[in-house]
Amino acid sequence: MGISRRGFLGAAAGGVTSCLPRFVGRAPWGSAELGGARWPPRPAEHSSRYVLLDLKTPLTESIAGYQRALAQFGDDFVTLPPQPLAQQSACPVAIVPGCVMMDLGAASWLTALLDKGGLVVIESGAAFAEAAEFLAHQQLLVSRFGLRVGPPVNLWPEADPERNAARCGRVPYVDYIWPAPTKLRDYSRVVPLAEKSTGTIGWAGRLPIAVRRNVRQGTLMFLGSPLGPALLSGDREAHTWLREALLAG
Repeated sequence: MGISRRGFLGAAAGGVTSCLPRFVGRAPWGSAELGGARWPPRPAEHSSRYVLLDLKTPLTESIAGYQRALAQFGDDFVTLPPQPLAQQSACPVAIVPGCVMMDLGAASWLTALLDKGGLVVIESGAAFAEAAEFLAHQQLLVSRFGLRVGPPVNLWPEADPERNAARCGRVPYVDYIWPAPTKLRDYSRVVPLAEKSTGTIGWAGRLPIAVRRNVRQGTLMFLGSPLGPALLSGDREAHTWLREALLAG
């Protein structure tokens, strides 16, 4: 691969060090306060507006980023591993940060949520996965959500992003066209859609990397460029875009 996950995270942190929160990683329930809200929040029973599905992805910065953002928004959310989902009543929105692989129970819970008219946001973390894991990721998206994605694309022609940025005088960005035009920095690799389609909401150059479409009775949003690390670093544009996207549904 053109850049490692460690290189990606190093690049992500480089430009925004002063914005990093004090709580990097997962604190025990109720062990930290952030903006007047507990972060992460205590588990809620059957009443949360948002469920963050924790798949124990290697990209742990992603789920921490969404926790930070939702806490700052003041929204009611709960972070759950896949096992208790059967006991969690339907919520309006489920977010799957850094998704690579998913067990049958979690996939069934998400499709049931779509059947009830909910919103499912899947952020792909598969750009940093091994070949076998990425194949499983592709099969999951096709079989459960009717979504076809292509292999990861390295946005940097060289392995060293900082050196390449200095030489080219620019860094790659993702351009979101919905819910409002927004330009967000991407630090290395994206998982593009395998085909252009209606509902595309984000582009990395000419590559479609984000889509919003009706699936079953609900709405599926797929992000092929990780947003969570930017949320964790305090990126203002990333926070604004996520807030507007969740409100628009």
